[in-house]
Amino acid sequence: MLQCGQQPPWLTSQRYGLPRFRHVFPRPWVRGAAALQQVIALGVAKTINGMAAVAALVLLLCVEVAGDDRLSYLRKSSLSSSMHMRALLSLFAILLLSNTGLAMAQSANADTTAVKTVLSSYKAALEKLDLTGVDALFAPDNQVVESGKVEGGYADYRDHHIGPELGHFKTFKFSDYAVAVRLEGPIALTTETYRYTIVLKDKPEPIERQSVTTSVLKKIDGQWKIVSTHSPSRTPKPKAKP
Repeated sequence: MLQCGQQPPWLTSQRYGLPRFRHVFPRPWVRGAAALQQVIALGVAKTINGMAAVAALVLLLCVEVAGDDRLSYLRKSSLSSSMHMRALLSLFAILLLSNTGLAMAQSANADTTAVKTVLSSYKAALEKLDLTGVDALFAPDNQVVESGKVEGGYADYRDHHIGPELGHFKTFKFSDYAVAVRLEGPIALTTETYRYTIVLKDKPEPIERQSVTTSVLKKIDGQWKIVSTHSPSRTPKPKAKP
């Protein structure tokens, strides 16, 4: 198994590698083989997208070789057929690269949806006044900050703050909710804006707050987990009268 940065022996040996055939093959083959050597050495071919990119590179190499005059003795087709072949190979390469980009976009969309699902699950648990299973949404090493106070990890926040508070709530509802997600590799930065309304068991008058929660999530073993979350809030301004 090749390690990152290690060169394949078949490309570097004096018997089979590039040094032996550098003057036998035309320059396009040498350049293409060298490029493939770097791709394989970096381990890009281990991924699906990397394999598609390698296939596209091979096709583009064939396009260049098909247009090399020094291989005219190998081509028995007419110039028109050669041009058609180059056009066809170019089209295949473009389609491969397009599919690679599409796969990457679909992966990003799936990650964005998964991140939103984690945040939505936490919000739904608060509205149900039931935190069962919420600890699974958080990374093992996490931090919760609320209204300017570092609460510690989620377990501390649950046991000493939000858990006891929910016991005094009759209802807890969110409104005007919106979320923005920014992906940075295995890290997601999120911003949630919303209002929430709390009705206490012993006070009929509702408590309304406007809040913005910023969170950092990390993809761990294929699952998005909350690493840190910060939730300041304030009393909303009275709505303007019409």
